[in-house]
Amino acid sequence: MTDAEKYAEFMARTRDDTTPIWLGIPLHMQDSLAGYLLYGQRVGHFLTAFLSNDLKEAVARADDTNVVHFREYMMFLYNRAPPDCFGSPQAHAAWIAKGGLMGMRQP
Repeated sequence: MTDAEKYAEFMARTRDDTTPIWLGIPLHMQDSLAGYLLYGQRVGHFLTAFLSNDLKEAVARADDTNVVHFREYMMFLYNRAPPDCFGSPQAHAAWIAKGGLMGMRQP
């Protein structure tokens, strides 16, 4: 099972929403973003900038596919991701340090 599938399964258990979880997120980015959300795994330069709210750097680092999906990324983060995993460099670093959602569940 891919990380994207694991995150979709996790969200299905915790939300009462039938909208496809990855709606609008490019397929080649889903596992990376899911690994970050679930385990606090480091992501590439584009997602690091986006998650840190450095949109100037995110535009500079985005490939041709990601640059046209900024709205979908923001909608995904605000509607489908924990609010403390994005928004500033400090939030991004803290999410990695705690090991994402699975790290938060450790005793």
